Amino acid sequence: MSRAQTTLLLAAGLWLTTASATELPAGTVINAGNIDAMLRESFDGQAIADVMPDSMQLMIRKYALQIKLKKIQKQAIDPSYYEATQKYAGQVQIDPRTKLLSNYVAGTPFPIIDPANPLAGYMAMWNSFYYYAVSGPSLDGDYDQLLIDGKKGLDQHQTWHFTNLPMVGRTLEPHVIGDGKIAKKEMVYVKAPYDAKGFALLTHRYSDGRLDDTWGYIKTIRRVRRFSSGTWMDPVGGSDLLYDDINAFNANPVWYKDFKYLGRKYVLGMQLEVPQTVPGAGDKAAQFPYVDLNNWPHWNPIQEWGPVAVDMVEAIPPEHHPYSKKMYYLSVDYPGFARYMEAYDKAGKLWKVDMLAPGAAQDAEGRSWITRYLVHLIDLQREHATVAVGWDVTPAVVSPDDVTVDALARAAR
Repeated sequence: MSRAQTTLLLAAGLWLTTASATELPAGTVINAGNIDAMLRESFDGQAIADVMPDSMQLMIRKYALQIKLKKIQKQAIDPSYYEATQKYAGQVQIDPRTKLLSNYVAGTPFPIIDPANPLAGYMAMWNSFYYYAVSGPSLDGDYDQLLIDGKKGLDQHQTWHFTNLPMVGRTLEPHVIGDGKIAKKEMVYVKAPYDAKGFALLTHRYSDGRLDDTWGYIKTIRRVRRFSSGTWMDPVGGSDLLYDDINAFNANPVWYKDFKYLGRKYVLGMQLEVPQTVPGAGDKAAQFPYVDLNNWPHWNPIQEWGPVAVDMVEAIPPEHHPYSKKMYYLSVDYPGFARYMEAYDKAGKLWKVDMLAPGAAQDAEGRSWITRYLVHLIDLQREHATVAVGWDVTPAVVSPDDVTVDALARAAR
Protein backbone atom coordinates (compact mmCIF):
# COMPACT_ATOMS: atom_id res chain seq x y z
CA MET A 1 0.00 0.00 0.00
CA SER A 2 1.32 3.41 -0.94
CA ARG A 3 1.88 6.24 1.52
CA ALA A 4 -0.90 8.21 -0.17
CA GLN A 5 -3.36 5.32 0.24
CA THR A 6 -2.38 4.93 3.89
CA THR A 7 -2.93 8.65 4.47
CA LEU A 8 -6.36 8.48 2.82
CA LEU A 9 -7.37 5.49 4.96
CA LEU A 10 -6.23 7.22 8.16
CA ALA A 11 -8.09 10.37 7.19
CA ALA A 12 -11.22 8.35 6.39
CA GLY A 13 -10.98 6.56 9.73
CA LEU A 14 -10.63 9.86 11.58
CA TRP A 15 -13.66 11.24 9.68
CA LEU A 16 -15.75 8.17 10.49
CA THR A 17 -14.78 8.36 14.18
CA THR A 18 -15.70 12.04 14.34
CA ALA A 19 -18.86 11.56 12.30
CA SER A 20 -20.10 8.70 14.49
CA ALA A 21 -19.77 10.70 17.70
CA THR A 22 -23.02 12.11 19.05
CA GLU A 23 -23.14 15.78 20.03
CA LEU A 24 -24.43 15.63 23.60
CA PRO A 25 -27.04 18.18 24.73
CA ALA A 26 -26.31 20.67 27.49
CA GLY A 27 -27.38 19.26 30.83
CA THR A 28 -25.98 15.79 30.13
CA VAL A 29 -24.37 14.33 33.25
CA ILE A 30 -21.24 12.20 32.98
CA ASN A 31 -20.82 9.79 35.88
CA ALA A 32 -19.25 6.44 36.77
CA GLY A 33 -22.15 4.54 35.25
CA ASN A 34 -21.95 6.05 31.77
CA ILE A 35 -18.41 7.37 31.34
CA ASP A 36 -17.29 4.63 28.94
CA ALA A 37 -20.12 5.45 26.55
CA MET A 38 -19.70 9.21 27.00
CA LEU A 39 -16.01 9.10 26.06
CA ARG A 40 -17.13 8.20 22.53
CA GLU A 41 -19.31 11.31 22.24
CA SER A 42 -18.68 15.05 21.89
CA PHE A 43 -19.90 18.31 23.37
CA ASP A 44 -19.58 21.87 22.11
CA GLY A 45 -17.60 20.55 19.15
CA GLN A 46 -15.01 18.73 21.31
CA ALA A 47 -14.58 14.99 21.77
CA ILE A 48 -15.25 14.08 25.41
CA ALA A 49 -12.22 11.75 25.46
CA ASP A 50 -9.98 14.65 24.38
CA VAL A 51 -11.19 17.17 26.99
CA MET A 52 -11.11 14.81 29.97
CA PRO A 53 -7.61 14.08 31.37
CA ASP A 54 -6.96 10.61 32.75
CA SER A 55 -6.95 11.99 36.29
CA MET A 56 -10.41 13.51 35.75
CA GLN A 57 -11.65 10.16 34.49
CA LEU A 58 -10.20 8.61 37.65
CA MET A 59 -12.14 11.10 39.78
CA ILE A 60 -15.34 10.06 38.02
CA ARG A 61 -14.72 6.31 38.13
CA LYS A 62 -13.31 6.04 41.65
CA TYR A 63 -14.46 9.13 43.55
CA ALA A 64 -18.02 9.72 42.30
CA LEU A 65 -17.34 13.01 40.52
CA GLN A 66 -20.27 13.96 38.29
CA ILE A 67 -19.87 16.38 35.41
CA LYS A 68 -22.91 18.25 34.13
CA LEU A 69 -22.21 19.72 30.70
CA LYS A 70 -22.79 23.34 29.76
CA LYS A 71 -21.33 25.66 27.14
CA ILE A 72 -19.01 27.98 29.04
CA GLN A 73 -19.23 31.66 28.12
CA LYS A 74 -16.24 33.90 28.60
CA GLN A 75 -16.75 36.44 31.38
CA ALA A 76 -15.94 40.08 30.81
CA ILE A 77 -12.63 41.73 31.64
CA ASP A 78 -12.32 45.52 31.54
CA PRO A 79 -10.99 46.82 28.17
CA SER A 80 -8.03 48.44 29.96
CA TYR A 81 -6.56 44.94 30.42
CA TYR A 82 -6.54 44.28 26.69
CA GLU A 83 -5.22 47.78 25.97
CA ALA A 84 -2.30 47.32 28.39
CA THR A 85 -1.51 43.88 26.99
CA GLN A 86 -1.53 45.14 23.40
CA LYS A 87 0.60 48.17 24.31
CA TYR A 88 3.34 46.41 26.27
CA ALA A 89 3.44 42.69 25.37
CA GLY A 90 5.53 43.14 22.25
CA GLN A 91 8.50 44.48 24.23
CA VAL A 92 8.68 41.72 26.87
CA GLN A 93 11.62 39.32 26.65
CA ILE A 94 12.92 36.30 28.58
CA ASP A 95 16.62 35.96 29.19
CA PRO A 96 17.52 32.47 27.81
CA ARG A 97 20.11 32.02 30.56
CA THR A 98 18.38 33.31 33.70
CA LYS A 99 14.76 32.87 32.49
CA LEU A 100 13.96 36.28 34.01
CA LEU A 101 11.73 38.83 32.30
CA SER A 102 12.80 42.22 31.01
CA ASN A 103 10.76 45.19 29.77
CA TYR A 104 7.54 43.99 31.41
CA VAL A 105 5.14 46.78 32.36
CA ALA A 106 1.49 45.64 32.49
CA GLY A 107 -1.06 43.19 31.13
CA THR A 108 -0.28 39.62 30.09
CA PRO A 109 3.40 39.28 29.14
CA PHE A 110 2.88 36.68 26.39
CA PRO A 111 -0.66 36.67 24.93
CA ILE A 112 0.70 34.68 21.98
CA ILE A 113 2.87 31.65 22.70
CA ASP A 114 4.83 30.06 19.88
CA PRO A 115 4.97 26.31 20.67
CA ALA A 116 8.21 26.06 18.69
CA ASN A 117 9.94 28.52 21.01
CA PRO A 118 12.18 26.61 23.48
CA LEU A 119 11.05 29.07 26.17
CA ALA A 120 7.33 28.56 25.50
CA GLY A 121 6.82 26.82 28.86
CA TYR A 122 8.39 29.74 30.70
CA MET A 123 6.20 32.15 28.72
CA ALA A 124 3.07 30.36 29.95
CA MET A 125 4.29 30.34 33.56
CA TRP A 126 5.26 34.02 33.50
CA ASN A 127 1.68 34.64 32.38
CA SER A 128 0.64 32.73 35.49
CA PHE A 129 3.06 34.70 37.68
CA TYR A 130 1.39 37.93 36.48
CA TYR A 131 -2.11 36.44 36.44
CA TYR A 132 -3.40 39.32 38.56
CA ALA A 133 -3.40 41.53 35.47
CA VAL A 134 -6.95 40.25 34.88
CA SER A 135 -7.99 40.94 38.49
CA GLY A 136 -7.90 44.71 38.61
CA PRO A 137 -5.78 46.92 40.85
CA SER A 138 -5.98 44.78 44.03
CA LEU A 139 -8.06 42.17 45.85
CA ASP A 140 -9.47 41.94 49.34
CA GLY A 141 -12.09 39.84 51.11
CA ASP A 142 -13.00 36.78 53.13
CA TYR A 143 -12.99 33.25 51.78
CA ASP A 144 -14.25 29.99 53.21
CA GLN A 145 -11.96 26.99 53.55
CA LEU A 146 -13.45 23.54 54.05
CA LEU A 147 -11.18 20.75 55.29
CA ILE A 148 -12.79 17.47 54.23
CA ASP A 149 -12.03 13.87 55.17
CA GLY A 150 -13.05 11.55 52.32
CA LYS A 151 -14.45 8.97 54.74
CA LYS A 152 -15.88 11.10 57.56
CA GLY A 153 -16.90 14.27 55.78
CA LEU A 154 -16.31 17.88 56.84
CA ASP A 155 -13.50 18.20 59.39
CA GLN A 156 -13.60 21.96 59.81
CA HIS A 157 -14.98 25.11 58.26
CA GLN A 158 -12.57 28.02 58.48
CA THR A 159 -12.98 31.65 57.47
CA TRP A 160 -9.84 33.30 56.10
CA HIS A 161 -9.10 36.80 54.86
CA PHE A 162 -7.07 37.41 51.72
CA THR A 163 -5.41 40.66 50.62
CA ASN A 164 -3.40 40.97 47.41
CA LEU A 165 -1.62 44.09 46.18
CA PRO A 166 0.15 43.75 42.81
CA MET A 167 3.15 46.07 42.79
CA VAL A 168 4.21 45.39 39.19
CA GLY A 169 2.12 44.69 36.10
CA ARG A 170 -0.93 46.58 37.28
CA THR A 171 -3.47 47.00 34.49
CA LEU A 172 -4.61 50.39 35.78
CA GLU A 173 -2.28 53.29 36.47
CA PRO A 174 0.09 53.33 38.20
CA HIS A 175 1.42 50.19 36.51
CA VAL A 176 4.23 49.99 39.07
CA ILE A 177 4.25 50.87 42.77
CA GLY A 178 7.66 51.46 44.31
CA ASP A 179 10.90 50.59 42.55
CA GLY A 180 9.50 47.61 40.63
CA LYS A 181 11.50 44.98 42.52
CA ILE A 182 8.52 43.63 44.49
CA ALA A 183 6.00 41.88 42.23
CA LYS A 184 3.24 41.61 44.84
CA LYS A 185 2.45 41.88 48.52
CA GLU A 186 0.02 39.33 49.88
CA MET A 187 -1.48 38.68 53.29
CA VAL A 188 -3.71 35.87 54.59
CA TYR A 189 -5.02 35.25 58.09
CA VAL A 190 -7.61 33.07 59.81
CA LYS A 191 -10.68 34.78 61.27
CA ALA A 192 -12.57 31.72 62.54
CA PRO A 193 -12.99 29.32 64.28
CA TYR A 194 -11.44 30.53 67.49
CA ASP A 195 -8.97 27.66 67.87
CA ALA A 196 -7.55 28.35 64.40
CA LYS A 197 -7.58 32.13 64.70
CA GLY A 198 -4.14 33.64 65.07
CA PHE A 199 -2.50 32.09 62.01
CA ALA A 200 -1.37 34.89 59.71
CA LEU A 201 1.16 35.20 56.93
CA LEU A 202 2.59 38.11 54.96
CA THR A 203 4.58 37.57 51.77
CA HIS A 204 6.59 39.97 49.64
CA ARG A 205 7.35 38.30 46.32
CA TYR A 206 10.10 39.66 44.09
CA SER A 207 10.12 39.94 40.32
CA ASP A 208 13.89 39.46 40.03
CA GLY A 209 13.98 35.83 41.19
CA ARG A 210 14.94 36.38 44.83
CA LEU A 211 13.19 34.15 47.36
CA ASP A 212 10.27 35.65 49.24
CA ASP A 213 10.39 37.76 52.34
CA THR A 214 7.84 36.06 54.60
CA TRP A 215 6.56 36.92 58.07
CA GLY A 216 4.21 34.92 60.24
CA TYR A 217 2.30 35.68 63.40
CA ILE A 218 3.13 33.20 66.18
CA LYS A 219 0.01 32.87 68.30
CA THR A 220 1.71 31.35 71.35
CA ILE A 221 4.04 34.31 71.83
CA ARG A 222 1.78 36.94 70.22
CA ARG A 223 4.62 38.14 68.03
CA VAL A 224 5.48 38.36 64.34
CA ARG A 225 8.55 36.43 63.26
CA ARG A 226 10.36 36.26 59.95
CA PHE A 227 10.16 32.85 58.28
CA SER A 228 12.56 30.87 56.12
CA SER A 229 12.71 31.78 52.45
CA GLY A 230 11.74 28.20 51.63
CA THR A 231 8.19 28.76 52.88
CA TRP A 232 6.83 28.63 49.32
CA MET A 233 7.17 24.81 49.40
CA ASP A 234 5.68 24.32 52.88
CA PRO A 235 2.13 23.15 53.71
CA VAL A 236 -0.45 25.87 54.39
CA GLY A 237 -1.64 25.41 57.97
CA GLY A 238 -3.63 22.20 58.30
CA SER A 239 -4.74 22.20 54.68
CA ASP A 240 -3.80 19.92 51.79
CA LEU A 241 -2.10 22.76 49.91
CA LEU A 242 1.50 23.76 49.72
CA TYR A 243 2.03 27.50 49.39
CA ASP A 244 3.11 26.64 45.85
CA ASP A 245 -0.39 25.21 45.25
CA ILE A 246 -2.23 28.48 45.93
CA ASN A 247 -3.84 29.36 42.60
CA ALA A 248 -2.20 26.06 41.49
CA PHE A 249 1.09 27.89 40.83
CA ASN A 250 2.48 30.25 43.44
CA ALA A 251 6.19 30.57 42.74
CA ASN A 252 8.64 32.50 40.64
CA PRO A 253 9.25 30.51 37.42
CA VAL A 254 13.03 30.70 37.90
CA TRP A 255 12.73 28.61 41.08
CA TYR A 256 11.71 25.60 38.98
CA LYS A 257 14.12 23.38 37.07
CA ASP A 258 12.17 23.47 33.83
CA PHE A 259 8.84 23.95 32.10
CA LYS A 260 7.83 22.01 29.00
CA TYR A 261 5.08 23.50 26.87
CA LEU A 262 2.80 20.70 25.66
CA GLY A 263 0.54 22.79 23.45
CA ARG A 264 -2.88 24.40 23.43
CA LYS A 265 -5.95 22.22 23.77
CA TYR A 266 -9.40 22.06 25.34
CA VAL A 267 -10.20 20.60 28.75
CA LEU A 268 -13.40 20.48 30.78
CA GLY A 269 -13.55 23.40 33.20
CA MET A 270 -15.96 25.07 35.59
CA GLN A 271 -17.06 28.69 35.79
CA LEU A 272 -18.57 30.59 38.73
CA GLU A 273 -21.75 32.35 37.66
CA VAL A 274 -24.00 32.11 40.74
CA PRO A 275 -23.35 32.83 44.43
CA GLN A 276 -21.39 29.93 45.90
CA THR A 277 -22.37 30.47 49.53
CA VAL A 278 -25.62 30.99 51.41
CA PRO A 279 -24.68 32.86 54.62
CA GLY A 280 -26.80 31.95 57.62
CA ALA A 281 -28.14 28.71 56.13
CA GLY A 282 -29.17 26.00 58.56
CA ASP A 283 -26.26 23.61 58.07
CA LYS A 284 -22.94 23.45 56.23
CA ALA A 285 -24.36 21.57 53.24
CA ALA A 286 -26.99 24.28 52.81
CA GLN A 287 -24.41 27.02 53.36
CA PHE A 288 -22.22 25.54 50.60
CA PRO A 289 -24.73 24.03 48.15
CA TYR A 290 -22.15 23.74 45.36
CA VAL A 291 -19.96 21.34 47.35
CA ASP A 292 -21.42 17.84 47.76
CA LEU A 293 -20.86 17.62 51.52
CA ASN A 294 -23.71 15.14 52.07
CA ASN A 295 -22.41 12.39 49.81
CA TRP A 296 -19.17 10.41 49.75
CA PRO A 297 -16.39 11.48 49.29
CA HIS A 298 -17.89 14.83 50.41
CA TRP A 299 -15.49 17.05 48.42
CA ASN A 300 -16.90 16.96 44.89
CA PRO A 301 -18.07 20.17 43.23
CA ILE A 302 -21.70 20.44 42.14
CA GLN A 303 -21.04 22.66 39.15
CA GLU A 304 -21.48 22.82 35.39
CA TRP A 305 -18.56 22.04 33.12
CA GLY A 306 -17.70 22.76 29.51
CA PRO A 307 -14.71 22.74 27.16
CA VAL A 308 -12.33 25.65 27.77
CA ALA A 309 -9.07 26.42 25.98
CA VAL A 310 -5.88 25.90 27.99
CA ASP A 311 -2.12 26.00 27.60
CA MET A 312 -0.69 22.72 28.91
CA VAL A 313 2.64 22.84 30.75
CA GLU A 314 4.69 20.13 32.44
CA ALA A 315 6.57 21.65 35.39
CA ILE A 316 9.66 20.12 37.01
CA PRO A 317 10.24 21.50 40.54
CA PRO A 318 13.65 21.66 42.28
CA GLU A 319 14.93 18.46 43.90
CA HIS A 320 13.97 19.52 47.43
CA HIS A 321 10.35 20.20 46.42
CA PRO A 322 7.80 17.62 47.71
CA TYR A 323 6.55 16.94 44.17
CA SER A 324 8.42 15.37 41.28
CA LYS A 325 6.18 16.98 38.65
CA LYS A 326 3.16 19.19 38.22
CA MET A 327 0.89 19.42 35.19
CA TYR A 328 -0.76 22.77 34.58
CA TYR A 329 -3.80 23.49 32.42
CA LEU A 330 -3.69 27.30 32.18
CA SER A 331 -6.65 29.31 30.92
CA VAL A 332 -6.39 31.02 27.54
CA ASP A 333 -9.39 33.29 28.20
CA TYR A 334 -7.95 34.44 31.55
CA PRO A 335 -4.22 34.06 30.88
CA GLY A 336 -2.34 32.33 33.67
CA PHE A 337 -5.38 31.22 35.70
CA ALA A 338 -5.09 27.47 36.24
CA ARG A 339 -8.23 25.54 35.32
CA TYR A 340 -6.81 22.21 36.43
CA MET A 341 -3.61 20.87 37.98
CA GLU A 342 -2.05 17.51 38.77
CA ALA A 343 0.79 16.92 41.24
CA TYR A 344 2.94 13.77 41.35
CA ASP A 345 5.00 12.31 44.18
CA LYS A 346 8.69 11.40 44.00
CA ALA A 347 7.81 7.94 42.68
CA GLY A 348 5.90 9.52 39.80
CA LYS A 349 2.50 8.50 41.20
CA LEU A 350 -0.46 10.87 41.00
CA TRP A 351 -0.73 12.58 44.38
CA LYS A 352 -3.08 15.55 44.11
CA VAL A 353 -5.69 16.90 41.73
CA ASP A 354 -6.71 20.56 41.74
CA MET A 355 -9.94 21.71 40.08
CA LEU A 356 -10.37 25.49 39.87
CA ALA A 357 -13.07 27.84 38.64
CA PRO A 358 -12.85 31.59 37.95
CA GLY A 359 -15.59 34.14 38.53
CA ALA A 360 -16.08 37.80 37.72
CA ALA A 361 -16.85 40.78 39.97
CA GLN A 362 -17.07 44.52 39.42
CA ASP A 363 -15.07 47.21 41.18
CA ALA A 364 -16.50 50.46 42.55
CA GLU A 365 -16.31 52.08 39.10
CA GLY A 366 -18.25 49.25 37.44
CA ARG A 367 -15.23 47.66 35.73
CA SER A 368 -15.35 43.87 35.45
CA TRP A 369 -12.45 41.70 36.64
CA ILE A 370 -11.77 38.00 37.25
CA THR A 371 -11.46 37.89 41.02
CA ARG A 372 -13.66 35.19 42.50
CA TYR A 373 -12.58 31.59 42.60
CA LEU A 374 -13.40 28.07 43.66
CA VAL A 375 -10.64 25.56 44.44
CA HIS A 376 -11.05 21.82 45.04
CA LEU A 377 -7.61 20.41 45.89
CA ILE A 378 -7.78 16.67 46.60
CA ASP A 379 -4.97 14.67 48.16
CA LEU A 380 -5.73 11.25 46.68
CA GLN A 381 -3.17 9.45 48.82
CA ARG A 382 -4.62 10.79 52.08
CA GLU A 383 -8.16 10.87 50.68
CA HIS A 384 -8.51 14.34 52.10
CA ALA A 385 -9.42 17.62 50.42
CA THR A 386 -9.28 21.37 50.88
CA VAL A 387 -12.04 23.39 49.24
CA ALA A 388 -11.64 27.16 49.08
CA VAL A 389 -14.64 29.28 48.15
CA GLY A 390 -13.52 32.82 47.36
CA TRP A 391 -16.87 34.27 46.43
CA ASP A 392 -16.35 37.38 48.59
CA VAL A 393 -12.82 38.12 47.35
CA THR A 394 -13.45 41.10 45.10
CA PRO A 395 -11.72 44.19 43.66
CA ALA A 396 -10.79 46.63 46.38
CA VAL A 397 -8.66 49.65 47.15
CA VAL A 398 -5.54 48.34 48.91
CA SER A 399 -2.53 50.48 49.77
CA PRO A 400 1.02 49.37 50.66
CA ASP A 401 0.24 50.27 54.29
CA ASP A 402 -2.39 47.50 54.33
CA VAL A 403 0.17 44.75 53.68
CA THR A 404 2.93 45.39 56.22
CA VAL A 405 4.28 43.59 59.27
CA ASP A 406 2.32 45.94 61.55
CA ALA A 407 -0.87 45.25 59.57
CA LEU A 408 -0.22 41.52 59.90
CA ALA A 409 0.08 41.76 63.68
CA ARG A 410 -3.12 43.79 63.95
CA ALA A 411 -5.05 41.36 61.75
CA ALA A 412 -3.89 38.28 63.63
CA ARG A 413 -4.92 39.64 67.00
